[in-house]
Amino acid sequence: MRVVVLSLTDPYRAAHGGTLRTRALVAALARLGHEVVVVFPQDPAAAAHDPGTSGGAQPPAGARVLPVASTTVGTRDWPAWVRRAKRTLVPLPTAVGGMSAGVAGALASLAPVDLLVVSVLPFSRYVRAMPGTALWVDHSDLYSDVVAREAGRRRGLARRTAALQLRGVVRAEDRLAAEAAVTTAAGLVDAEALRRRAGHEVAWLPTPVATAQVPRDPSARPAAGFFANFEYWPNVDALELLRERWAPRLAALGWDVVVAGLASDRMDAGPHARVLGPVPSPADFYRHVDVTLAPVRVGGGMKVKVVESLAHGRPVLATPFAVAGFPADLAGAVQVVDAQEPDLAVLADGAPALPADLAEALRPFTAEGFDAQVAGLVERRVVAPPRARAGA
Repeated sequence: MRVVVLSLTDPYRAAHGGTLRTRALVAALARLGHEVVVVFPQDPAAAAHDPGTSGGAQPPAGARVLPVASTTVGTRDWPAWVRRAKRTLVPLPTAVGGMSAGVAGALASLAPVDLLVVSVLPFSRYVRAMPGTALWVDHSDLYSDVVAREAGRRRGLARRTAALQLRGVVRAEDRLAAEAAVTTAAGLVDAEALRRRAGHEVAWLPTPVATAQVPRDPSARPAAGFFANFEYWPNVDALELLRERWAPRLAALGWDVVVAGLASDRMDAGPHARVLGPVPSPADFYRHVDVTLAPVRVGGGMKVKVVESLAHGRPVLATPFAVAGFPADLAGAVQVVDAQEPDLAVLADGAPALPADLAEALRPFTAEGFDAQVAGLVERRVVAPPRARAGA
């Protein structure tokens, strides 16, 4: 079976929650013996200098990447007055720019395609020109939840038009849940909410994380760390909260604060934090900290770094929002504190202990569990229906 995974960016260039999930899907499908092609749009100037992937990560055996030099239709080239009007009348991101003639041409060149996997709602439109292709829509975030929170922050006319945009997003999510052969969500609550709302099957498919025991120097000063992709704006917001509300309290308790991750070297972490910048691997962050922090208050989906921290043997202090969407047993393994007024007394005597049954709570997040669920979804929702129709 030929599978095309249509990604917003090159998933092998940088490692963060979204790209790690895409990599896991590609690897699972390739291990099932399918031919997997990862297609992503690329700025023509960048494509001229970098025709393939860069960085240390490479696609697994059985998969290849196909970067497409493509300029999407967007708002950046519009006159300034049009952009200002758009921000007032249509304040949230739209599907404009979601389609590209270059990507459409690349998909046509790969025909026949048995399965198209997308994680960006507008990308689902490409399947309309791909007869006989099944669609898999994967929600790393339930976008309607993100839009709802953003709409609530608008005022006046922008709030009304944002509410109209939200209705459109909800309709699109519900329609795709009905039309797609497979619909999955990274967050348990997201999967359940979309299933109830749309009335169709939505599978919970948590992003797998690697488990590793990373040693920590017992003589080092206690340190709490925030590890994130700071090209994702909710993490920039979280860093602001850490800088203003959490770090001073940690410093008063004698704890160091460490910040690391993509673009962290371009952030203002404040006087109480030490910035490591991008790190080669998660272990290069976790060896510097005793606990991790998740001061997240906006965004959506499953907060993969919380799970990753627990899988690396590091307790987590998090906002209630950061554990929203977690199964109860996993949420219970996290120390939940108020976002604005975090009570950090749990750190007065050092890092809190992890629960004895943590391994069981992490079981759904293993690569083996992920692969097995992908195999079941492909067989039941993609392979079996055409086979049944052929038999009829």
